[in-house]
Amino acid sequence: LMLHYGFLSPDDPRMISTVEEHYKHLVKNGFTFRYTSDDEFGTPENAFIVCSFWMINALYLIGREDEARQMFDHVRSCANHLGLFSEDVDITTKRLTGNFPQGYSHLAYIQTALLLETDYNWSDAYALKPNN
Repeated sequence: LMLHYGFLSPDDPRMISTVEEHYKHLVKNGFTFRYTSDDEFGTPENAFIVCSFWMINALYLIGREDEARQMFDHVRSCANHLGLFSEDVDITTKRLTGNFPQGYSHLAYIQTALLLETDYNWSDAYALKPNN
């Protein structure tokens, strides 16, 4: 979200290294966790869909466009047969967990699609294709 709100420029080395560190520690199997440390609920088991879309935005804005598009396709593939997302996703099975449907997951999906679309000629390959 730091890029979204203009905290630093996408080409600022501090921003690039921040995104890369977050990616290294929070992205597992193509999905992004909010955090990975233990808390009163234990170790997080499921990735947070909205964070996954935020990571895709960040990757795209720092110049890792191809990786962002690949991750977008991967995260998008976990939508159900109606194209709906939940709050969380099991990173191994792509099973949707948590609150369902989740409004902020859908908002982030739309924002990410619009960001990727600004610079790309979409085709049928980018039409929503649920995992069912």
